[in-house]
This record gives sequence, structure tokens and C-alpha cells, in this order.
Amino acid sequence: MRRRRPPAADVPKLERGLAELQRSHGPAHAETLAAMNELATALLARGDADQARRLLEASLAMHRRTYGAEHSATVDVASRLAAACFADHDPQAARSLQVGVVEARRRTLGEEAPETLTATTGLARILADCGDLAGARDLYRHVFAARRRVFGEDHSATLGAMTGLATALHLSGEREESRSLYEHVLERRRALLGEDHPKTLSARRNLERARRTEGAEDAGLDDERTGGS
Repeated sequence: MRRRRPPAADVPKLERGLAELQRSHGPAHAETLAAMNELATALLARGDADQARRLLEASLAMHRRTYGAEHSATVDVASRLAAACFADHDPQAARSLQVGVVEARRRTLGEEAPETLTATTGLARILADCGDLAGARDLYRHVFAARRRVFGEDHSATLGAMTGLATALHLSGEREESRSLYEHVLERRRALLGEDHPKTLSARRNLERARRTEGAEDAGLDDERTGGS
């Protein structure tokens, strides 16, 4: 079961819980490491990226010693740390970590495993925000092609990946192909979900903004770039 993201108000409680687990179970126990990651998530949610990053750095080091570098739990922590580094205004550190996450997922799970594609999408977002628009575009194109092969043309994950590719194309100035993809996403969202579904509304806003900003710089497109459902 996925753990609920704790609100920022729970941070003191999570800190006390972690301290107690460290005393009773030791720093490398599975429950201690889980509590450390949960606290880091809460810190990141309230905007304390620096403290979350330091906690996740410690967690990653312990995961590597306890489980090995390519254990799924270790790779999960590396991905969280990449997000914390990015939030802490260190995109190069985030990029380096996320490259490692993608490579580990590919080696252990394969090119088209959902976890690998999610990690690849995360790397594409980091590349785009670092200014490597061509690299981001190529990764989004890869994710879209894989989602389409695995799930089919109309699956929500495929349409989400298509939106990511459209956004990358828009940002890199390839406006005609970008607009065509946005049009297709809107058409399929409307047919599958109806006019008033949030994903349909997001797709409509993206297309409207893309049309308005053709020939201009990015105007803040809605973010549907996770490639998930």
C-alpha cells in the first residue's frame, strides 16, 4: 500500500518517531530507513528542500551499504534525492542522480518496465529544466513510443506521455508537431472522458496556449508530463 504523504504539520511528530526508531532499532533498520524517507518527504512537501536533501543523502548511503546500489529500495531513495536536489536548486546533482536511477532501472527491470519509463520521464523533465531541450525531447519521444506499444494509443498513460512530448517539442520550437500532438490529445481526452473532465480541460488549455504562443517563448503550459495515468 502506498503511504499517505504526511502534511507539513506532522513533521515534529515524524522527527520524534525517527529519533525513537534510531534509538530502539538502530540507524540501518528497515523501519528506521522508512521513517527517514517519510520525514524527508514531509520536509520536501513543506518546502524545506535542504534538510530533506541531507536526510535523503544519509538514507541513500545506508541503503547502499545495507541493500546494494541497485536494490529497488536504494534506487527509490536515489530518485527521491534527485527530486530534493532539484528543489534545492541543484539541477546538475539532480541530473546525475536521475541518470543513475534510469540506468539501474533499465538493467534490473528492462527498457519498458513502468518504473523505468517513470524514471526516464523524470530525467526528461530535469533535462528540460536544465536547458537540454533536445535531450528532453528525445527521452519523451522514447517514453511515448514505449507507452503506445505497451498500453495502446488511447490509454491514459500514452496520452500523458504524448502531452510530455508535445510540451518538449513546444519548448524546443517545433511548434507544428507540438500543436498536432496537443490536438490529438484533446480529441482523445474529449472522446474518452467527456468535455468537463480535468484531463480534458488541461488538454484544451495546453492547445489554446500553444496556439497563442506559436513563434513566442513558453507561456507556462499545464504539466501533464509524468506519462502516468
